[in-house]
Amino acid sequence: MEKLVQTLKDYYQDNLVSVYQYGFPVKNATIHLLIILKDVTAEAVKPKKFAPPKLSGPIQYTLFSQDEITEALDVFPLEFLAMETTKTLLAGTDILHTPINNDNLRHECEFTLRSTILKLRAAYLCEEIPTKELIVQSASSVLIVLAGILRIKSLPPASDSTELIMTIEDTLKISLSELKIPEAADFNRYMTQITELTHYINSAHSPA
Repeated sequence: MEKLVQTLKDYYQDNLVSVYQYGFPVKNATIHLLIILKDVTAEAVKPKKFAPPKLSGPIQYTLFSQDEITEALDVFPLEFLAMETTKTLLAGTDILHTPINNDNLRHECEFTLRSTILKLRAAYLCEEIPTKELIVQSASSVLIVLAGILRIKSLPPASDSTELIMTIEDTLKISLSELKIPEAADFNRYMTQITELTHYINSAHSPA
C-alpha cells in the first residue's frame, strides 16, 4: 500500500488533497480508496498513463473534488458513512468532517444489496468467476451496508467486521454466518442470507 500511495503522490503532485482507505477489510477482497483532488477535469484526473503497483486484491478508486464531497453527501450516504467511520488517512489532509444525512440511507442500503444480488446471479450463471471469489469480492460491499443499518438503528459504529456482523445478527435476529469467513462460504447459503437481509431493509424505515 505504501508504494501505491507514493505512486499517487508522484502522479498527482500539487493536485492531490487527500488519499483515504476505507471499508471493512476482507482478505483478497476489493480495497476501497478515496482520492480527493483540487481539479477533477479529465486532463487532471489522468494527465498521463497511470501504472499502479499490484496489490493482493483489486482496487476501487473513488475520485472527488473538495466541493463534490459536500455536494454528494445526500446522494451517496452509505459510501460516505463508511468513509466517516472506517477511514484511514494515507496521504494529505484530513477533510472528511461533514455530518452524514440519513434521509437517503435506507434506500442506498437496499439498492446496494439488490445490485449485489443481481451481479452475483449474473456472474454465477455465466460461470466466469469461481463462487468463492464472487463471495469474497462482494463481502466488503455487504459489510458497508451492515454499517449503514447500525446508523439506521441509531447504534454506535462497530470497530471491526466481527463486531459488526455479531451486532447485526443480534439486532435483526438473523444469521450472517457466511459473511464471517467469506473465502470459505457456501454460495447458496450466502445468497439466502443477504436476500433475507435485503427483505429486512425493504421493510425498515430510516429515522427522521
